[in-house]
Order: sequence, then C-alpha cells, then structure tokens
Amino acid sequence: MKKSIALLLMMMFYCAVNAQQFIKTFGDADYGKNPRIIATNDNGWVVFTLDSLRLTKFNNCGIPQWSRKYDTHNSLIGLDNFIMTNDNGFVMLTQLKYNSNMAVGLVTKLNAQGDILWSKSFEDGIYRQWPYSISEDQQGNLITYSNVENIQNNIIFNMLSKLNSNGDLIYINFYDHGWIWGGAIVTSDNGLLIRTGNTLIKTTNSGNIQWTTSFTGTKYYLAPIEVSDGYILTGHTSPNNEISFYKYNLQGIQQWGGYRKSNYFGTPPTFHKKNNGNICAVFNDATIEFDKDLNIIKQASIQGNMGMIGKKLCYLTDGTPILTGIRPGSSDLFIAKLDDAYHTNCDAAGLPIVLETDTSFLIPTPVSKSTHNLNTINHVFVYDTFTIVTKLACPRNFYLGNDTLVCASAAVILQNQFIEPFENFLWSTGATTSSITVTQTGKYWLLVTYNCGEETLIDTITVTFNPPIITNLGTDVVVCEKETYTFKAPSCDSCSYWWSDNSVGDTMMVSTIGDYWLMVTDSIGCVYSDTVAFNISKCECFLWVPNSFTPNNDGLNDVFQPSYYCDLASFDLKILNRWGQPIFSSENAMESWNGKDRNASVQSGVYFYTVTYTPIIKGQIDKPITQTGVITVIY
Repeated sequence: MKKSIALLLMMMFYCAVNAQQFIKTFGDADYGKNPRIIATNDNGWVVFTLDSLRLTKFNNCGIPQWSRKYDTHNSLIGLDNFIMTNDNGFVMLTQLKYNSNMAVGLVTKLNAQGDILWSKSFEDGIYRQWPYSISEDQQGNLITYSNVENIQNNIIFNMLSKLNSNGDLIYINFYDHGWIWGGAIVTSDNGLLIRTGNTLIKTTNSGNIQWTTSFTGTKYYLAPIEVSDGYILTGHTSPNNEISFYKYNLQGIQQWGGYRKSNYFGTPPTFHKKNNGNICAVFNDATIEFDKDLNIIKQASIQGNMGMIGKKLCYLTDGTPILTGIRPGSSDLFIAKLDDAYHTNCDAAGLPIVLETDTSFLIPTPVSKSTHNLNTINHVFVYDTFTIVTKLACPRNFYLGNDTLVCASAAVILQNQFIEPFENFLWSTGATTSSITVTQTGKYWLLVTYNCGEETLIDTITVTFNPPIITNLGTDVVVCEKETYTFKAPSCDSCSYWWSDNSVGDTMMVSTIGDYWLMVTDSIGCVYSDTVAFNISKCECFLWVPNSFTPNNDGLNDVFQPSYYCDLASFDLKILNRWGQPIFSSENAMESWNGKDRNASVQSGVYFYTVTYTPIIKGQIDKPITQTGVITVIY
C-alpha cells in the first residue's frame, strides 16, 4: 500500500514538474504521418492521424487517457478533415471508396470520448468525390468542401455541402472552378470562404456567392485563415518553391501590394489562430507567431539534434502552445508542450525567417460564377454508411423560355413554361418560389427538384432590358408675343414619333398657349413620352400715371387710376397729401381713387403719389420699379 501511494505521489510530482514544457515521442506505428492536434476543454488535447484514423486523448501532462482507431476501408484525401465541434465532440471527413470508379465523402460524428454517434455519406451514384475539409458554423451545422466528378461526362465541380448536427443534409452547392485541391472555412460573419487552387470564393452561410477573386504565382492549396481585417493564405512559388503568403481584405481586395515570399522552402504551413488575434505557423524546424500583417512577434525552434519536424499546433484553454509532428524516417509521433515564447529545454537556433514583398507574379483577377453549374443539388441523399440507394429517372418538361429583350420600364415574370408539379425551387436570386419578377438585366437560372428519385433540373434565361429613350422636351417654355417655338424630339435610331398635333416628324412648331406632348416608340415597341407647357408673355412693361382728374361725378375723368402694359407680380399705390400723410393706398392695380379721404372729398389742389410694381417679363419676375409724381385734383 505504501509502495502504491509512493508511486502515485511520484506520478503527481512528475506531472506537476513537467507540466510547463516537455517533449514526448510515441513509437507506435499506428499513428501515421499526418497528425492533427486539438485542445480539449479540460486543458488537455487529442491527436488524430489522418492516414491511420487513430484518435488519442492526452491529459495536460501528455499522458494518453484513451485511444480509438477507426476502420472505414477508405483512401484519404485532404488536409483539414478532423475538427472539434461546439458540443466538445469531434467530426472526421474521409473518403469511402467503393471501387476504382466510385468514391464518396463520409462524415463521422464522435462524442467527447471518441465513440461513433453517426456516420453518413452523401451520393447519388454518378458523382465521385474527393473530400478536402470540414468545418462547423455558429449554429452547429457541418460544412464539407470536396471536388466531385460526374463519371458520366467527366465534368469536375467544387462541392460545398452543409449538414446539421444530426447529419441530415441541408444543401449541396456546386461551383464550377476546376479540379484543384482546396478547403473552406466559416468566416466571422457566419459565411464561408472557399479556396480552390488559386481561386477564392466568398459566400453567405447558404452558399450564395458574394465575391470571387483569383491570383497567380503560387501553388499548394491549404484553406485560408481569417484575421481581424481579412484573410491570409499560403502557397509556394516557382521555381524554388519558396513558401509565400497572400492577404485579402474582407471584400476580396489583395493587400500588401503583392505577395510576401519567405526564405523557407517546401510544403506551406497551416496557420493557427490565437485568442489575441495573432496567428502562428510551424515551418518544420521553427514555430513562428505573426500579427495580422505577418510581422514576426516570436519564433523558436525545437529541432536541434532530435530530428523532429513540426506539423501542427494548438493552444490549450490556458493559452499554452502544444506542438506535434513526426520524426523523419519513422512513424514516431512527438508532442511538445511549449512556453509562451514557443521554447522548450531542447531548443535549437533554427533558421530565422525573412519575408520580402514580391509583385512579379501578382495578377489578381476577378472570377465569375458559372450560372449553369452553380447549383444547389437537393437530389443527393444522406444515408447510413454502406447503404446504397437506387433511383428512378423521371423526366419532366422544364423550360424558362428564350432569352428575351424587353422595355426598360417593364417587369418580367420568369417561370417554367410548362405545367409541371415541381415541389422545390431555387432561383439564382435566392428565391424559392415557383416564379420571380425581375427588373434588371442579367442571366437567371432556376433549379427544380421533384420526388421521383429526387431528380434535379436546371435552366437558364438571359433577360436584357433595352436602354430607355430619354424623352425630355425640357422645361416649360415662355416666348414673347407673336413669337413661335420649335420642339425637337430626341435622336433615336429606328424610332417613330407622334406629337400632340398629330404630326410625326422629329420637330413640332407651336404658337398657341397650351400643353404639348411627344410619344416616342423604339425599335422593339417600347413607348416613352413627355409633356411640356407653352406660354406667351409680354416682353416689355410701362406704367402711365395721369397728372390730374376731376372727381365731380360728371362722368368724365372722375377717378384716378394708373394704366399699365405688362403682367404684374405685385402692385402698391399710395396717395399722400401735402403734409406727407397717406390718404389712399391699394395693392390692386385695377382699383381706382375717387378723390376721397375717409369718405370725405378732398380739397382741390396738388397731391403726391408713389407706385411700386414688379413686372413679369417672358414668364420671369423682374426687378421692382418705383415711380413717384404729383396729381392735381380739380373740381
């Protein structure tokens, strides 16, 4: 009993002393050469080897707690095929190979102890699949990225599929960007960023494309990593295979003025993200931490004389970095627990990394999606492993119609031209109704499915809205008396004209006040119109004021009233006595003065007047004019 207690105390002491930094090797041939390491929520980690499908749980001291080995009778493709899920379980993506002509992606969900919860593949008998990466979105859905080949016509697609946490299929999207390795990540906006060779495809969570871009000068096809202001991806450049890096902002615009090339060679590293926003990469003999723009923060090497080649890295819940890899010439796995500076007690000098910007191969070009191949495929079944589904062909009539040219102001309803009982619809706009109304020029596709074998059909139509004829007769027109005006129609090839006076030429002359219109019909029958008002105005103005009048009620010259020749915008008349006191005023040019002040006749004599008026000349209000003088009242 005392001996057992002593051994237990020694083990606890060993763990406590060595919990800071250590390196351990495991000489088990089952581990393979492609390890992945993932931190667990108990401050331990798991190591999974892709080529041997072995999963081992380690505690914080690097002591194995359990190990599982899986046999799926498959061949493996890809680089990021094992992840930890939000529920602390795991998912692995492998290839299930039936024969030389048929292989499919197999997704296997494990619990936190490595037990299989479910294992499902998705296939339809005509697509051979090469799975590359799997990731999990914020809702716990699983997204796989693969290449698929239609074995009937040898057409290659890039396939993005989404499964829920139970393995039920949500969607499968095809993208036509060629048969190249790649990978996909879930982005911070819960969308997706796909790398397929030298092409980046940014999508929404449902797989609809937001932007694409491509670049040249590099090869190798690891998935990108997201930093706070964009995405970084790796490759190596010809002819010497120097490891290189590219950065794109969140809108897909390349940064740095080029790519950055290092003095390291060979297989590019996978980036790992830290909680502080920095990223870390393992360059075989060196572990290097960068900021979001690849400025070096820290670097260290553990290779030395131990012959260790680092592969992957993870950070424990307390921030401790754990490195794993293999020893060259063997399948021995090693695990190194590092300090904050990535050091252990077995450090070596390593090769300092040098980065320089090179623009000689930087030719970013946008990539358009292929509307006839970018399809959500709903006819691929999810089923339990090794289950084969037989499907029946059930052709239907499906046609959106011929490409069409329509008027700019029109709205076009797109729908199947045949009456068929399709049940599921997906338009290129994202709509899921049987018809859509479009008002913009573009190429539109509709994907439909039906229950007979879950078959899928797709058709594409181009709708072009004819450029509008700008029919603008201008502002309302005002001319002087006895003048005419000529309206001119817009220049237009193959157009016909119809004026309000029933003339059909390209001009119309008018001389009468009124509203006039023009209707223009273009070559495809689109009608455009405009209306304008035509007015006549006096183009000069004068005001005549009499110098006397006789308010004696004899019917002759009994009132005082100015006369004017023009249109007036305002009028203000004031009559003053000899002491400057107002005795009459009016703002009505048609009102006269009868020679009375407060109903009493004024005395004979001289009086003063002031009149201020504002004329309207050719429809425009002119400056105010003030005119003064005297008038004589005679009885």
